[in-house]
Amino acid sequence: MRWRWVGLGSLAILGGFYLFVRLMLVLQAWPDHAAHIGFASAGLVGGATMARHALIVPWREPVGAAFGAIAIVVGFWALEPREVDLFVGGAPGALLAIAIVIGTAIGGAALARRYLGTRPTRVASALLDVQLLGGILLVILALMTVMHATKNAVIVPVLFGTALAGFLTQAVTPVRSVWACSGGSVVLVLIMLTGSGQWGQMLAGFGILWLVGALGAAIAWRVLPTRDPEADVPSARLR
Repeated sequence: MRWRWVGLGSLAILGGFYLFVRLMLVLQAWPDHAAHIGFASAGLVGGATMARHALIVPWREPVGAAFGAIAIVVGFWALEPREVDLFVGGAPGALLAIAIVIGTAIGGAALARRYLGTRPTRVASALLDVQLLGGILLVILALMTVMHATKNAVIVPVLFGTALAGFLTQAVTPVRSVWACSGGSVVLVLIMLTGSGQWGQMLAGFGILWLVGALGAAIAWRVLPTRDPEADVPSARLR
């Protein structure tokens, strides 16, 4: 078991679900079973992103990541049950969500391994960054909700989370790709602010978060003596 990818995968799955919710809010749409659709897409993309970056076993690390994401949700549910019940619909819905996340994470990893191979591209790095950033921000917002913090108190944790996402993404990317490893912040800013009409805030947030994420990625490339050795292995699909 590669525990690094269990932890990263947990954040990626959470981030995928958070981004799905934000997108639905932007579109002002919440179809029936939207939460379970969100869990399915988060597990599928999360598992595929993991397999794209490392030689993981589809039924091992993605399953561990799915349980990790579920454990975080359960922890939040224990503190704020009403917030989580709005999405999963109580215990029956939660059990279904667990099965969906595990199954789609395995399927996403298996499909990516079979058809894409293991060789992270800039697009894959940006996708991992946006998932990690979404997961980190979801955890931050959950903690802030529990502590009843004000909106202004979230600014510094969000900047730290953005830098951390860039750091973690570059840490598992075998080549220097600072801007791609922070590119996920662009997608997140667009999803969060599109439709609000606040274009000045969108552009400012776009620039600041991208630079902060790039700083985190640059630090990772500079201070870490080695990157993930298994990510350097040529894709089996191409050989």
